[in-house]
Amino acid sequence: TFPTSPTKGVSPTRRRRADSGGFGRLRQTTPSPTRRRRQLEKQIPSPVKRAKELIDEEFEEEKASELDIAAICALGFDRDMAIEALAETDGDVKKAVATLLAWENEEFEEEEEEEEESEEEQWEEEEYESDTASSLKALRERYG
Repeated sequence: TFPTSPTKGVSPTRRRRADSGGFGRLRQTTPSPTRRRRQLEKQIPSPVKRAKELIDEEFEEEKASELDIAAICALGFDRDMAIEALAETDGDVKKAVATLLAWENEEFEEEEEEEEESEEEQWEEEEYESDTASSLKALRERYG
């Protein structure tokens, strides 16, 4: 006598195994709690590993920033100004150099304006002195 159904007369456990493809397939899809914990531990770094990574990143940033400062100083800029420009541009060397050049240009323009103002003041003083001298001369000639 043949069973009319492939699962008739089979225990529920064997039926589940047959539906899922056997123990091997079931085990592959759902790892044991220990295996799952180990997989998660591999994904999440331990605090010590994370601290080492952060220290390495910080060291690399300091090393890079020292190299950046040295490169900018090699262009003839002051170290303090280079540090300030790098801080303002979030460590971008090209932008820092552009910023330093803009600062120098502003300083140059301010110096030129100051020189022009001092020249104008000198001119006005000379003009006033010459006006005063000519006025005195004219008064002497008239009332002499």
